[in-house]
Amino acid sequence: MWMLNPEATSRLVIGSMLFLRFICPAIATPDTHHVLQEQLPLKARRPLVFVSKVIQSAANNAANSIPNYNGINVNIETNQVNNSNSNSTSTSTLNSTLSSTSIETLKSFGIKEELIQIKKTAKIDLNDCLACSGCITTAESILITQQSKEEFIEQINKKDRINIVSISPQSRASLAAYFKLSSTQTYMKLITLFKQLGVHYIFDTSFGREISLLECCSEFIDRFSQKHFPILTSACPGWVCYAEKTHGNFILPFISKVKSPQQVMGTLVKQYFAKLTNTQPELIYHATIMPCYDKKLEASRTEFKIESNISEVDTVLTSAEILEFIEEKSIDFKSLPDSPIDKLFNNFTESNEIIGVKGGSGSYYECVFRYAAYKLFGQDLTNVEQLPIITKRNNDFKELSLLIDGKPVLNFAIAYGFRNIQNIVRRIKQNNCNYHYVEVMACPSGCLNGGGQIRAPITMFNNDINNDSNNNKSKSSLEVAKQFLRVVEETYLGKDNYITNNNHNTEYNTNNDLEMNLFNSLNTFNLDGSITSKSQSQSQSQSQSQSQSSKILFRHPIPTINGEVDLLNSNPMIAKLYNEWLGNKPGSQIAQQYLYTTYRKIEKNGQFSSALTW
Repeated sequence: MWMLNPEATSRLVIGSMLFLRFICPAIATPDTHHVLQEQLPLKARRPLVFVSKVIQSAANNAANSIPNYNGINVNIETNQVNNSNSNSTSTSTLNSTLSSTSIETLKSFGIKEELIQIKKTAKIDLNDCLACSGCITTAESILITQQSKEEFIEQINKKDRINIVSISPQSRASLAAYFKLSSTQTYMKLITLFKQLGVHYIFDTSFGREISLLECCSEFIDRFSQKHFPILTSACPGWVCYAEKTHGNFILPFISKVKSPQQVMGTLVKQYFAKLTNTQPELIYHATIMPCYDKKLEASRTEFKIESNISEVDTVLTSAEILEFIEEKSIDFKSLPDSPIDKLFNNFTESNEIIGVKGGSGSYYECVFRYAAYKLFGQDLTNVEQLPIITKRNNDFKELSLLIDGKPVLNFAIAYGFRNIQNIVRRIKQNNCNYHYVEVMACPSGCLNGGGQIRAPITMFNNDINNDSNNNKSKSSLEVAKQFLRVVEETYLGKDNYITNNNHNTEYNTNNDLEMNLFNSLNTFNLDGSITSKSQSQSQSQSQSQSQSSKILFRHPIPTINGEVDLLNSNPMIAKLYNEWLGNKPGSQIAQQYLYTTYRKIEKNGQFSSALTW
């Protein structure tokens, strides 16, 4: 065994601990093998695991044998909180009482003296994210204090506030596929669930998506004359975060300034709805149900706060977190009665037909393409059901072009997943990108396959699974994931092949944790200022609950009427919003004030990202 003098031993102990706790935290976690297996190639795993074990063992043995050598008293406490996904969240407290000799030892490692003397709890929050897909996207080793189910329940139980939940169509489809219901049924049952918990209004983020699409169309026409291409969509917060913290000022001018549907809904709720109901924004609690963990990041941005301290979206929960809550509370979701759909900020017809777009990530490229084709080149594509989309190197990279006299005048693309995003960025840097517009999403397959979507259990498709060996289990898991994603996509498009007949009068037997408040004391405010009473809502629910399947109307937000394209033709409620509040048309100065945002390069702070802020 090596013989080390006291000073060398001291350096080894402290150096090992610093390395494990700060330089390479992944190695020091209890889930070392799991992390390494997921993030490293096979050849790199074994030596790194071996080194981590050797250093950890040496540090532990040395610390135990020299608990207080040379005035050093180092105590590391690790508290772990496991969430329902069995992912660990950790904070580390490093308590050090050091003599002058020990301080000199640490300073020899290049550590500043003022840092040595501080006893502080290291806490990771959403502002530390680098959009690297290694922590928040997979929910590993991150402390989320204001974006949890527990926070949601605590907030909606506060008195004298209006509670609002906005649900994304992707989350609706994910839950519907899991429970084998239609999207419409699922939405109505979610309304029942949330209103039982004490939520007053349930809105549909696809209403915000329609407004976002209109603004994107207007923005494209304005920027087309500037010939500064391509325009890159901004609806994906993972991509935006990656651009800000990795490529900075070079790539940011290419990104669309239009807010995402989630943040458009946040603006509508905290500003328009607040004025409509004569309520202070701070007295409105707004949560969203989204398919992506990175939406939590988006909601925390300082750009999306009113008067610096009021968030447009207070809490973001994912589809998977809603399922976890349902299972934790032992709720029989399929037996919940169907509740009437709130008419304000919802994309449903009077007969509960969903007004949707075919693209699972919002159809930005298709909507803007159709509008630009007509507005710039007089090409009416209203009756063209299927645009000539060409799949390139993979299913997540596609192109769409408008040809006039055999020459391309519009070139659009879809780039999903970071592999394809990096390809687009590289082309831009090489001045070799001929696209006018690119729909960019960080997740492969787009938002329907977001990191916060439900992951199907391996037993969901029993007939297609062979569990004879571990290899077969692994292959089956992958196949189940792919098959479930296909079901989610079909559900999103309204191809429901498994509608169940439920007794809509079934009483919901709740436990004491749930507040039975299906029709709460607040009446329903209509867009025209009228009020729907509770008795009217109850009578409407009887007719609305008859709809078993999802009928989806795929309506382009910008149809041609009598040979003219008007951005406000398709939705009277949106037209009313613009006429009363947003300057009469998309792209107006008032609309830009409320519906546009800005980006800025985020500097890394030294070696660590813990001081990063949005």
